[in-house]
Amino acid sequence: MPAASDYPALMFVVPALCRCGPMNDILRLCREFVKNDLRPLIFELGKAEQDNLHDEFSKLGINVHTFKGNRWNLALQAVCASKLIRNNKIRIVHSVGMRPDMLNALLKLTHPRLKSVATVVNITVDDTVALAGKLPGLAISKAWLGAFKKMNIVAAHSNGIGDYLSKNDLQKERLRVIPNGVDLDSFPLKDVSLSASMRNELGIAAKDFVIGFVGNLLPVKGLDVLFEALAKLPQEKHWRLLLVGDGPEEGNLRGLAKNLSIDDRIIWAGRQSDMLRYYAAMDIFCLPSRSEGLSNALLEAQASGLPSVVTDIPGSREVVRDDENGFVVPKEDPCKLAEALETMLDKGPQLEHMSGNARRRIAERYSSQSMARDYLQAYDDLG
Repeated sequence: MPAASDYPALMFVVPALCRCGPMNDILRLCREFVKNDLRPLIFELGKAEQDNLHDEFSKLGINVHTFKGNRWNLALQAVCASKLIRNNKIRIVHSVGMRPDMLNALLKLTHPRLKSVATVVNITVDDTVALAGKLPGLAISKAWLGAFKKMNIVAAHSNGIGDYLSKNDLQKERLRVIPNGVDLDSFPLKDVSLSASMRNELGIAAKDFVIGFVGNLLPVKGLDVLFEALAKLPQEKHWRLLLVGDGPEEGNLRGLAKNLSIDDRIIWAGRQSDMLRYYAAMDIFCLPSRSEGLSNALLEAQASGLPSVVTDIPGSREVVRDDENGFVVPKEDPCKLAEALETMLDKGPQLEHMSGNARRRIAERYSSQSMARDYLQAYDDLG
């Protein structure tokens, strides 16, 4: 495989460079790319006013061009993108997200020599139905899938997403499975002194067993099911729930926690950027989602050596193996989730073995280096 500097010019098309899983993936990819002098251009279709990643890309010497018009004006976006393609001799356009994928498909029609790549981070129909309702969501998903069929390569974050795309008639030769990856240097196995310091800062007692969650507080994350499961745990168990994140469901979740009489055991940490400290405070990680692509938080937690309890959904079930680095339980089942959490509570010293397994699993398959290598191979295959 040639060095990255031998590749034709590359442009990423993204919705907005906000601090979220897919955009963090792009940042990690670019950090790996610049090591070999490949500096992609980035075209974002709208700018996140707060908590954006512009400074991070600037430090890498990567130029970001932000579309100034209405974010749904596909025609004008195509005009602006075409100008960037001509001026920078772009040969490969790599899109992430629904609007970027639609634009990428349009550019493929108007620039026949252009090579196009799309990354699919979730099962599209889940996203569109949640956003627009069932019937409109199904129609939008169909159009989105149609855009993928115009791409040269479509990269799915997980085997489950790949299976979904195959069932929707995406040709096998166009499809790759390229998991998102974690920078292992940024998420080492948790340090004992950092753990003690952070737990003290959060008011967590030495006897407390800390179950962690990281993510947006949205219905799709299944936190209502987690709360119901926690309410089923024996009262004498010294568990705490550390919630890192914010979102529109916070009010409803606080009300539910109070109704279930577990509100005094929950630490609401809000959105945080220095996640290493918060993972250090946790004993295990829990991701009770109803739908995921491949959660960055899960990968970071596992890299940090946190055994994890996850629901049986695409992505999560590919990372976690029962009684090896965690447990997989049916979604929407608080009883089974409670059983798995109680098993973790009772494992004691055995968790250290699961912790090592968690770290090894990530190092073998889900590093940022392996993600970058797979994408460079995909670009190389485009010819």
